[in-house]
Amino acid sequence: NATNQVLTAMLAGLPANSEAAMAGAEAHRKSISDYWYECSFEIHKGLATMYLADPRFTAHYESQQVGLAKYIHDAILANAAKNS
Repeated sequence: NATNQVLTAMLAGLPANSEAAMAGAEAHRKSISDYWYECSFEIHKGLATMYLADPRFTAHYESQQVGLAKYIHDAILANAAKNS
């Protein structure tokens, strides 16, 4: 899944703005569009902010790997910047 793509990049020591991490972020954005609602880059950036601001979202990502919430946040922002 998309989160696993981002996690794999993180565990490989790649920066959040690497092609692999941004590809995972893009897959994440597209999965939201496919399953829930149209997720523009602006909406995705808002979600990324929420992943750090809302303890429930932070806990979800941190339960998979410490530091993942910040890393996926950064990968989403880098992907949005690349596609703006």
